[in-house]
Amino acid sequence: QKGFYKPSALFYILGILHLVLYEAFAFFILYYYGNNWITWLLSAFVIGFGQQQAGWVLHDFGHRSVFNSTSLNKLFQGFLMGFIKGGFASWWNFRHFQHHAKPNHEDDPDIPFPFPFPFILGEKKPT
Repeated sequence: QKGFYKPSALFYILGILHLVLYEAFAFFILYYYGNNWITWLLSAFVIGFGQQQAGWVLHDFGHRSVFNSTSLNKLFQGFLMGFIKGGFASWWNFRHFQHHAKPNHEDDPDIPFPFPFPFILGEKKPT
């Protein structure tokens, strides 16, 4: 009733804009301060932080939960995966849908488990 779960398109547009700014800032660091290991390290940190942020924004577009239009959600998801993260949206969808088939299972492709968990229930695997 209060609209807590209603997504704001402006929030996501600004989110994408700040991701593009992270990318631009990382390149600016290398351009302005030159080619040395400190600038590469700083630039890598900025890119890595932007990639992490892009993953969360991409997740919402992948669930088709931002816009009322599925096509518009797919378009923005494709942009984020292709131009920001450098991957394929179909790859992300395939792995993430497997994750939703059996979340937090030892064969969950989104969460690598280093050791077996005794509390995982069920025999069916998502693959």
